[in-house]
Formats: sequence, structure tokens, C-alpha cells
Amino acid sequence: MDTKGFSRERYATPKPPGFEHERADCGVRALMVGTGVEYPAAHALLKRQGRKDREGTFNAQMERAALELGAAHFPLPGRYPTVNQFVRDNPRGTFILRLNSHFLAVIDGTVHNWRPVTRAYVYRVWKCN
Repeated sequence: MDTKGFSRERYATPKPPGFEHERADCGVRALMVGTGVEYPAAHALLKRQGRKDREGTFNAQMERAALELGAAHFPLPGRYPTVNQFVRDNPRGTFILRLNSHFLAVIDGTVHNWRPVTRAYVYRVWKCN
């Protein structure tokens, strides 16, 4: 995939004051981009769901946080698609995708992540309003 359907603009923005030392925050960033909340709000919500600072986000934590913000579980038909296949099959809408040990957001066919990811498999999806 070329980078035409890729953007790091919002996903890779600098962390706000007070969060400079945060790491393993792809779940925070995907929730932020997918739902439109600011980084501190996404961070606080995932923390209330059990995420620890400077550690990754678990599926159950993202599930509860996404549902609280109005997202819904989006079923995957059949086998797990790659990111490219998912984007091709779902060109419209806003989604949070769970890959193998990673979260990212997709908005109207554009992957929002810190780097292009194309061949990774999608294991879980939440559709955002």
C-alpha cells in the first residue's frame, strides 16, 4: 500500500503536558482519533478501565472505553482481514482496529497510525459514531 490512504497527522501529535513520559499508548491514541476526544480524556477513560500508565491497553479495557463513548462492536465476517482488506471493504465510517498487540483508527478509508500498517491482521473492530 502506498501512503495515500495513511495519515499520522493526529495520531502522532506530540503528547500534551503531563503525558510526555507515556509509552505503549497506541490504545489511547486510537481511542482519541476514533472518538474525537482529546488525549487526556482518552487516557483517563482507559485508566478508569484498568489501563496502567506506560503500559499497553487490553481488549477488555478498550471494549469498555469504546462502548462508554458510544462505539459499538463491529463484527468481522469470516477470517481475520488484513488492514488493507478491511479498509477496502469498509471505505466509509470511523473505526478503532485491534491488531496483534496494537490499536489504530480508520476514518473514511484513511488509516491513522504512527506508520503505515498494511498486512497486519485485524482481530477486533469497534465502529465509532
